[in-house]
Amino acid sequence: MTQFNDLLIATARIGRLRFIFFTLLYFLVYVVMASACLWALVNVVNDRPDWSMGNWPIAVIIVLYVVGLIPHQIPSRRRLADCDLSPNWSLLLFLPLLNAPLLALLLTKPGSATQNRYGHPPTKNPPFVRTAIVILALITCVVVYGLVVFIEALF
Repeated sequence: MTQFNDLLIATARIGRLRFIFFTLLYFLVYVVMASACLWALVNVVNDRPDWSMGNWPIAVIIVLYVVGLIPHQIPSRRRLADCDLSPNWSLLLFLPLLNAPLLALLLTKPGSATQNRYGHPPTKNPPFVRTAIVILALITCVVVYGLVVFIEALF
């Protein structure tokens, strides 16, 4: 259980495997949250066809985007610290065209092997991290596939 305390600590460094784990975990939560909102929107429109949707679905999507990225700031800041980069670079995750290169950097750049200005190297990964990554990746694929099928059924 102490491994999940890493979700809330923003000051320590984090290695690539744990970053992948937290990224998959946050992405899965985000996809489930977005799916629930989409389902609610579809039900509202189907129950009240006289409602004019206007621009509020776009506002909901923007709010979901920002809310979905806020929890991802903690592991991103920790991963940047592990790479000996300023954690403030994690704010680029909010910009749609700049977040993909930053995420690619965080997933591929090795961290500092020794102590850097942000602290000691991350602790060794517990054995369950690799297994958890595979399980989360499979669950995420199934959920995303279900969401795609749901969206295709709407149109």
